[in-house]
Amino acid sequence: MSEHPSIPELIDAVREYLEVQAIPHLTGHTAFHGRVAVNVLNLVQRALAGAQELEAQETQRLKSLLGRDGTRDQLNQALVAAINSDKLALDDPSLIHHLRQTSLDRLSIDNPNYTAFKRAIAAKASS
Repeated sequence: MSEHPSIPELIDAVREYLEVQAIPHLTGHTAFHGRVAVNVLNLVQRALAGAQELEAQETQRLKSLLGRDGTRDQLNQALVAAINSDKLALDDPSLIHHLRQTSLDRLSIDNPNYTAFKRAIAAKASS
């Protein structure tokens, strides 16, 4: 039985090739696209590492907030309906907590170097 590299190992190999071998020899727009490709690989790797857990946490928060079961998509649609029909107030602390946490979770995958994200995480850690 042969062992195949894992998906994260494959992503690392492609990223290393781009950063070490390809991008240093590229210029202009092509070099820019090489750096974009590296950023995409980083995003994919973060998504693979944590997206399922963050989505499960979001689903659980939605279930608690709405008091019902469903898929994450169904619950998000129900959340929108509850807000639109004024069944859930925009200043509800549970809603604010859910929206803030969901935003931070998504930023942790999409752009963890975003300055406002770093400040929010630091503020959360100090409170």
